[in-house]
This record gives sequence, structure tokens and C-alpha cells, in this order.
Amino acid sequence: MKKEFSSNCLVQRVNDFRARLSRGEVLPQSRPTLEADRKRTLRAAAILAAAVGITGVVQAGDDDKVPVVEAGTAAEPLRYFSVSALGLSRDLSNTGAIIAANPAGTPFLTGDDFDFGLSAGVDASFGFTVLGDEVIEARLMYSEMEAGNITVTPGNFIGVGFTGPGGTTATSEYDTTFASGEINWKHSYNDRVTVLAGMRGFDIDDTLRTVINANVASGLYEAENSLLGAQIGAQMALIDGSGPLKLDLSGKVGVYSNDSNAGIREFSGNNPIGAFQSGRVNETSYAAELGLTVGYRLTDRTELTAGYHLLWMDDIAMAGSAASGSLLNPSLLRTNVFRDEMLLHGFSVGVRTSF
Repeated sequence: MKKEFSSNCLVQRVNDFRARLSRGEVLPQSRPTLEADRKRTLRAAAILAAAVGITGVVQAGDDDKVPVVEAGTAAEPLRYFSVSALGLSRDLSNTGAIIAANPAGTPFLTGDDFDFGLSAGVDASFGFTVLGDEVIEARLMYSEMEAGNITVTPGNFIGVGFTGPGGTTATSEYDTTFASGEINWKHSYNDRVTVLAGMRGFDIDDTLRTVINANVASGLYEAENSLLGAQIGAQMALIDGSGPLKLDLSGKVGVYSNDSNAGIREFSGNNPIGAFQSGRVNETSYAAELGLTVGYRLTDRTELTAGYHLLWMDDIAMAGSAASGSLLNPSLLRTNVFRDEMLLHGFSVGVRTSF
């Protein structure tokens, strides 16, 4: 039967305890024993508090899907890979007359008459961490850009290696093949800023083919550039990255040794009738790149990316520059490599994954 607990029972127990104490049957604890008990109690409380705190952190990590990073380890996963589809274009507005009035020199066709639109390409990167949170990253870019134009000369003309009467139809195709490869060492300066230094190379092939009156004659300008040099840069996170959305601004500048050449080949129908070709000439070229990239994290290790890219380069041998610079005298291409600034810009959409 369950016992009743009352105040009379409590008073009886207290009186029994006092009687035993007076007979010496119960001794009070010494101060050292009490001190030891207090220390044991404090230790137990500290262990309990630590256990509760650790449990809370782990549970919060599980709920928020944020990985727990131990001290001294890299904050980012050890490896990552990204690939994006590029829509890249270029600007030829600085290129002068390619076909002009003869002898007045009024332009009939210039670089500004070629609209490249957006051409498909690829932008891929692979990186891995070393020495804690340092990163080594390799990147490749590739695109083939093209544009066309049909001009009917309103009067006598000169250009693309020929002269002719008014009413001549000149059908032109302009093609640019662009490739870039780079490897960089990236260092996180703080939570938002990353700096980099590395090596980069470019291969740029530029061609302009103009056919006169449905293949009566044609001129083919060709220019080649092979660049190799060093670059520095930085990347800044414009959003703190605590949520799924990211927004990064990046920039790079570099100096390069450019081994280039240019020339023209002339045809009557499909038969070669002449050529003027320069030797390979080495010049110093500079380049600057800007990028704005937005990312949306789908999982802890996968995110979608989209961005805008702008690349400026100077002293690049170009087919349009060769045609304009040698407009009146194609033989100038034997001893000259005509150069100009190159501007590329476009958009990218891709995915980034870490593992």
C-alpha cells in the first residue's frame, strides 16, 4: 500500500536525526570533504553544460545543413570543378576601311559593319586546396566567333587585294578562334577578398575572307597570335555567402609576350595568284579581365552559376587591321604586322561542384 507523506512524518524524521547526532552516530563532514564535493559538483555541471552545448551545435549544423569544420582544416572542400556554356562576342569598331572608294578613300566597308552576335564557347575550371586553405586553380576558355557582310560598292573601289568598278558585290566572312589557358595560386585575404597570381596563355587566330562577284576573285587575310605571360588579380564577395545566393566581382591584369604574324593570300577563282606574308614578330601585349558572377547553391556541394565577362587586350594582330593597314598597298604586309585593341564580352551559364 502506498505510504502517505505528511508534515508529521517529516517532523519525526528530523527529530530522529537530531537524536542520532547527539549520540555521535552521525558526524558532520569535514571542510576538505565538503570542498571536494563542491569541486565534483562543479566539474559535473561543467561537463553537463559542455555536453548540452556540443549537442546544440551539432543539431544546429544538421538542421542548417552547414558542415562542421575543425580548427586547422580548410574551409572549402578539397577539390572543385566548374563548367559553363559561353555566349561570347567581339567588337571591331576600331578597325578602319577594309574596302574604300578609289581614289577618294571614302569607306565602303569597315570593321563596324561586322556584327558578331553571341557565339558558343566553353569556360571550365578545376581547383584544389593545398597547405590548409590555399588554392591552385586551372582554367580553360574556348570560343569560335564569326560574322558576315555583303557590300555592293557604290563606285570604283580598292581593297581586299583588288580594285574594281562600282556595282561590285563583296561577300565577306570574318572568323575569330579564341583560346585561353591559365593556372593561378589563390589566397583568401579575408572572408570576402581573395587575391591571385599566376601564368596565362592565349591563342588567337583571326581570318577575313572577301569574295568578289561570286568567286571571280578573293582575298584571304590571316593573323595569328600566341601570348604567354603573368597576371595578378582579385575576387570580392559582394554578398556574405551565409545564404544560398552568392555574388562575386573579379578582376585580372596581365602582361604578355605576343608572338604574332599576319598576311594576305589572293585568288582568282580557286587559283592562288599572290601572297604577302610577314615574319613572326614579338611584341608586348597587355590584358585586363572583369567578371561578375552570381551563384545559387542547390546543395552543400553544388551550385548554379551565371555571369558576365569582359576581356580587353592590346597590340593584337588582327585580319581586319591587316586589311585596313594595307588598303592601298598589300605588299606592306611583308614587313608590317598591323595591330589593334581586341574587346571580347559575353555571358555564361553553368554549374560548380565540389568533392
